[in-house]
Amino acid sequence: MEVHTKAHAKKVASSLFLALLFFFPQISQAAMLSVFPATGSYTEGKTFSVTVRASSYSAPLNAISGTLSYPADLLSVVSVSKSGSLLTNWLPPGADGPIYTPGSGSIRFEGISLSGYQGAPRTVFTVTFRVKKEGVAMVKFSNGLILANDGEGSDITNALGSASFTLLPAPIETEKPKETAPPEPKPIEPAPIEPTPIVPEPEVPISTQSEPAPQKAPRFSFITLLSDRYVLYGGSAFLILIICIILLAIRVHQLSRKIQRLEAGKRSLKKKLASKSKSSDTIPF
Repeated sequence: MEVHTKAHAKKVASSLFLALLFFFPQISQAAMLSVFPATGSYTEGKTFSVTVRASSYSAPLNAISGTLSYPADLLSVVSVSKSGSLLTNWLPPGADGPIYTPGSGSIRFEGISLSGYQGAPRTVFTVTFRVKKEGVAMVKFSNGLILANDGEGSDITNALGSASFTLLPAPIETEKPKETAPPEPKPIEPAPIEPTPIVPEPEVPISTQSEPAPQKAPRFSFITLLSDRYVLYGGSAFLILIICIILLAIRVHQLSRKIQRLEAGKRSLKKKLASKSKSSDTIPF
């Protein structure tokens, strides 16, 4: 019975330990150096930044050192910044941040935090890379050390992280077709003018026969005019017009006769008056 109880207690303890590791992973992560972001895709010729961070959950850290390596054939260092770093003093003495040589493929860093730090990942330094060509770039720690702020400098390093970046080729720029000036128009040469041959005029034969006498134009008469108009227009309209003209002519004739009679009456009256005056002059007193 006692043996069974001890076995059961061991199982419970191991289960609790595994649960603590699952829900509180910082217990198993005493201290760690990491690279953020851990992945990414970048185009040739472009720049991007990664941050080296340190975390310590089990105990406050006091000092950090290490070497960050990168493929020099794929990446080049543009700048290294210590802005926002948890380290207050950099080593070796006289250094003002991480030390690197362009094209070397590595960045050396070492420093201390006088007040110590314990907690989630925090910035140690930031490096900006430029993509040189297509490929896959692994950025990792070739070595790293985190010492505890316990007065003894105990090594509490638990893990060294890494990052992998996909480097893409630069997009191919299609060349714009060159604008070519339109061809200059060629001068139009005038066509040669060929002389037109002179064609002699044909000789008109002189006729010995006498020319026919010119025909006389027909005389114009009122009757022919009326007949032509009647034939041209036809119908009763033109006939009515002719009747109106005839009636008008008769009326004019009547008026002229009346005027003549009046004139004759006037002349006879004047003669009578004249004869009376003469007779009155011959009567004796």
